[in-house]
Amino acid sequence: MFRLSRQRDYVLISIVDKEIKKLLEENLKVSEETLRMTKKLRRDQWYHRIFNLAKWLIVLGILAWGYTQVQPFLEQFLGVFNNVQEFSENLPSIPGF
Repeated sequence: MFRLSRQRDYVLISIVDKEIKKLLEENLKVSEETLRMTKKLRRDQWYHRIFNLAKWLIVLGILAWGYTQVQPFLEQFLGVFNNVQEFSENLPSIPGF
């Protein structure tokens, strides 16, 4: 009787060991997949930061270049505007207006 109980315990332990081994293998697969996805997300995040910085540098560069190209026209326009403003201040006031 004692031998039968021992044999049955061994079979149960063997079955439990197989189940544990199966669960550990599944856990390892899931962990490897999670690690792969995490690495991919980190790489994508790094590329996003780099391209976002490049985008803003390009936008600021275009704005700076545009300002240097438009600045002479703005100075000329502001000069004309100031002349018109001075002229209107020097005009005698018209009665009734």
